[in-house]
Amino acid sequence: REAIDAWTEALTLFEDENQTNQVARVLCDLANTRRQLGLTKRAMTDYENALVALNNVDDIATRGLILANAANAYTDQGDTESSAAFFRESIEIAQKLDDHKSESTRRGNYGWFLTVTGQPRKAIEQITHALEISTEHDLTLLSAIQTDNLGLAYDALSQYKTALNFLE
Repeated sequence: REAIDAWTEALTLFEDENQTNQVARVLCDLANTRRQLGLTKRAMTDYENALVALNNVDDIATRGLILANAANAYTDQGDTESSAAFFRESIEIAQKLDDHKSESTRRGNYGWFLTVTGQPRKAIEQITHALEISTEHDLTLLSAIQTDNLGLAYDALSQYKTALNFLE
């Protein structure tokens, strides 16, 4: 609850200064905090308000960040259609910005989403691409995460030997 109070205070400061992109980022952080506390409906409202705040501001980096976070929240709620759309748009934004770290992270998260929604073959495509990006740009932690995600996707296909190779 203290975190919510702190984010709310920060939100007021940025609103007073008319810093719309910062308002949107704080709303996203506030939504993430609420989501962690199980306040899902309120979190979704915060994500929506963050996206609305960006309607009159040209800040696609912040939009991509919010979409990626909201996609995970939609996954939690079982809204696979919205989640998939938000993941895809957030990945497109990372590509436009040539932001390799964000693209790898978002593709990996999208791959995990595809795995848990019963689409492991599509997941493997996304995660493999994420791993290639991570490896090419020396993003060691992301490479490790994507390797683990590949193992889990192959496990979902019952390809246990391949899964074990990635997981090891």
